[in-house]
Amino acid sequence: MKERLPGWFICLFTAVMLAFSGFLAWYCVEDASLHDQMADLEISLDTNQGRLRKQQAELEQVQQELPQVLQEAEETQPLADAAQQRVTELKERRKTLREEVAALKEELERLQEN
Repeated sequence: MKERLPGWFICLFTAVMLAFSGFLAWYCVEDASLHDQMADLEISLDTNQGRLRKQQAELEQVQQELPQVLQEAEETQPLADAAQQRVTELKERRKTLREEVAALKEELERLQEN
């Protein structure tokens, strides 16, 4: 006749197997979750690297064009200064003309009263 295993051993074995099964189920869920997070991070990294490459290309283009733009700005600065001076002169002239018009109106009113 076969020997029967003690009851405490059967209970202990069942508890250990239940705990191991629970751990294995938890581990599978966590592993799948981490796998999904890694996939999302890889996509995000690829996107950011592409954005960085684009910005570096734009920076290089701006650095190449900067000397030419600065030269054009230096060439047009005298024209801008002359235009600004002309605007200032025209504003002063307009102010003077308004004062003359006001003086002429006063003189006209004075002459009409007489």
